[in-house]
Amino acid sequence: CSERYKNHLDPTVKKDAFTEEEEALLSAKIAEYQQGTIPWATIAEDFFTTRDSAGIIIERRTDLRLKNFWNSVKKM
Repeated sequence: CSERYKNHLDPTVKKDAFTEEEEALLSAKIAEYQQGTIPWATIAEDFFTTRDSAGIIIERRTDLRLKNFWNSVKKM
């Protein structure tokens, strides 16, 4: 249940289409890890999280969403 909340129900999860900037950034990060396991959680936390001035998360891409996007759209 907590995984469902974290990946789907949490209001901070950004569900709209990936922007060209996000796609380019994700491609660059994936290129750094081609020889090993891709640390999806690290990539998601470091590069796809928007915070307000107090450091509170406003919106984010989850590691699951990044992995699914990459494996279904970009990897082909």
